[in-house]
Amino acid sequence: MRAARLFLHIFINLGIILPSLAQEVRGQDAEILRKAKAEGSVDFYTSSSVREMSLLADGFSKKFPFLKVDVYRAISERLHPKILAEDRTGTTRLDVLLCNTQQFDDLITRGLIGKYLSPERAAFSDKDKHPEGYWTNLQSSYYVLAYNTKLVAGASVPKDWTDLLNPYWRGRFGLDSEEYIWYGAMIEYLGNEAGKGFMRRLAAQSPIFRKGHNLIAQLLSAGEFYGAIAYPNRVEQMRREGAPINWVPTTKPIVTEMGQVGIAAKAPHPNAARLFLDFILSREGQEILRNEGRIVNRRDLAPLTPALDASKLDLFRVSSSVIGRLNSIAREFNETFKIQ
Repeated sequence: MRAARLFLHIFINLGIILPSLAQEVRGQDAEILRKAKAEGSVDFYTSSSVREMSLLADGFSKKFPFLKVDVYRAISERLHPKILAEDRTGTTRLDVLLCNTQQFDDLITRGLIGKYLSPERAAFSDKDKHPEGYWTNLQSSYYVLAYNTKLVAGASVPKDWTDLLNPYWRGRFGLDSEEYIWYGAMIEYLGNEAGKGFMRRLAAQSPIFRKGHNLIAQLLSAGEFYGAIAYPNRVEQMRREGAPINWVPTTKPIVTEMGQVGIAAKAPHPNAARLFLDFILSREGQEILRNEGRIVNRRDLAPLTPALDASKLDLFRVSSSVIGRLNSIAREFNETFKIQ
């Protein structure tokens, strides 16, 4: 009887507390919405595709028509200096940033990225979000071995990176002239001695250098080379359009780079920034990116192509160590492959 009375007492109190708590949460949301409306806009800086980011901005504006999204897109080498220059001159416009790990680590160290624990982060695994709320891994880039299906078939189709050391591939393999991240991560995965040995032997295979993964994928499709390092989501998109290319899911490893998103510590529109970050991390926002072929990281969204299921791939994330040594890795890459 005493236990029953205790249970009833707890239940009654929960009946009072929970609606009160829910009302408080709704009140906080309403307050953020009111302040965001007064701010009127949000500035989104990114090094990602203009088309994809514009689609995200359009989706957000349909949901919050009173907020304008200004998208600034630049390559990583220009985006980072712009953010630093704005901070130095007191002209910061940045609200929300999407870029790579290297930039985020530096900006966090400089105190230019703020903390925000978006409720949408619950749908992301712990490895895809900073524990203190500095960033969430919005999307991932996989470095895979791709090949032209008209030129490479049967037993010639590679299964792992070491297959590129066969005489068959000499002078037939395309490589980005700035493939520093893949180079550094591969050496870390294989071990320093074995990794550098592999890279020296690969350099002896006389790879064909071009700059830019999209260009390389197009040239691969056109038959300029037999194989290349590419992004699998781009390969899948081109395959759907009829291009004669495919990629190898069995390489050990598949180097993986994160595209992180977070809010600026000095965001001019902090409340609009929170709403925008919530949206792009939401299922709705992630579906926009996934439908454009991106590899997204919400656990409740399956990839468009079953072959991109992360659980079936030997993924190896680019470490902070590689990112921190990128300048020295670039010099070593250039020396190994004799790039001037």
